Amino acid sequence: MKYVKADNKGYSLVELIIVLAIIAIVSTMSIITVNLIYSSNVKADASDFNAEIAELKGKVNMYPSSATEKYEMLYYAKRLYKYDGAFYLQDCIYSPTTDTFYYKTPGGSDTVNISYKEFGGYDASGNEIWTDKTKAVDISKVETDNNGLGMKMSAYCTVRFKAVGATDFADIPADGQFIVYNRDGVINASYKSGTLTYNGAGEYDFLKNSGAVVSSAYVRVNGSHEVY
Repeated sequence: MKYVKADNKGYSLVELIIVLAIIAIVSTMSIITVNLIYSSNVKADASDFNAEIAELKGKVNMYPSSATEKYEMLYYAKRLYKYDGAFYLQDCIYSPTTDTFYYKTPGGSDTVNISYKEFGGYDASGNEIWTDKTKAVDISKVETDNNGLGMKMSAYCTVRFKAVGATDFADIPADGQFIVYNRDGVINASYKSGTLTYNGAGEYDFLKNSGAVVSSAYVRVNGSHEVY
């Protein structure tokens, strides 16, 4: 019986180099594609944020929702916050009487007691009459998306905020960044620790988790807003 010896010398160096080059190109293209997807998602988050601010501004005269409440001093507001690794934008209620925001918290009660002032007409001298009031509100009906948590942004998105007059960006506070318009359609202002603060006016940077800024949104004191 005659045996034939196979002539198997393996791959040549040139062939190995070609294979490695192809793998490198495919890997690079995959990374670029993933980065483009991440950037697109974060940019969409910024656009959605701007749309939500437009909605909020359109509701400055909509709260309260019934004729019996028409003279209550309460405003709709937005809360930007981070929960379980993701950012959310949540509808809430603001009472300038106590400078307090009321919102749904995970696992928290649906009912909150809100303190506010109610307009009761004018006295004999023509001065406005305001009375301190408190009422229970089902806060779960204010925000219904994601079981009350609000609009969820993509997992690749990080948001930073630079308030009007600030020089640097800062992380979103643990209890959230609040945005509220008054009934004149401008950003509501209040005193915090003796400093006049505009609730939510400033620049919002939307970044990928890598730290690269993808888009920026601006909410101005005069009520205008836009996204780049």
